[in-house]
Amino acid sequence: MMASVRFARTDSFGEAFNISAILAHIGRIGWGSYILALIVLYVALFVVVVALVILGVLTLGLGFLLFLALTPAFSIFTARYVTLIYDSAPVPA
Repeated sequence: MMASVRFARTDSFGEAFNISAILAHIGRIGWGSYILALIVLYVALFVVVVALVILGVLTLGLGFLLFLALTPAFSIFTARYVTLIYDSAPVPA
């Protein structure tokens, strides 16, 4: 995920594969904070998806239609969340 944000920020395809810079950036964020933030993201998305699946089963498809309608919003939320994680690190001198 950090590679995609780095690619978008630097506008360089090669920077998406600059593993040492990505690992250094995650190190500035803090590995614990980074992993915790990703766990929070995945748990939140999992809970919403399970709720929509249950709603879909109970309402004979309404939850599935809601899931399809909300998928772009989930994608935007995920991208914004990961970008905020990326921006939480101090800028190197």
